[in-house]
Amino acid sequence: MREANTTIRWVMLHNNCSNPTFKKLVQSAADQQTLVQMILELSKFESLFKDLLTLIVTKKRQVWENNKTTCVKNMTEVSEFFLGNRNWGEEHVD
Repeated sequence: MREANTTIRWVMLHNNCSNPTFKKLVQSAADQQTLVQMILELSKFESLFKDLLTLIVTKKRQVWENNKTTCVKNMTEVSEFFLGNRNWGEEHVD
């Protein structure tokens, strides 16, 4: 994303260079309207990506706690099986 953003801005900046040959080459890469449209689309994508990463980070703790609880439950079941207090695949009733 950063490289695309940098490239688009570089092309826009160099559209007005003083060397006519270089200017023509840069202007033939894409027209101004296309560059602006690309920047807008890229900014929408960056915003969506940021929102998704924020969501992942905020839910990380909750997912970790849920997985930890499930793991503890499963390990307890395995330890009870090896202690002889439980049959494999059946619910343990106190």
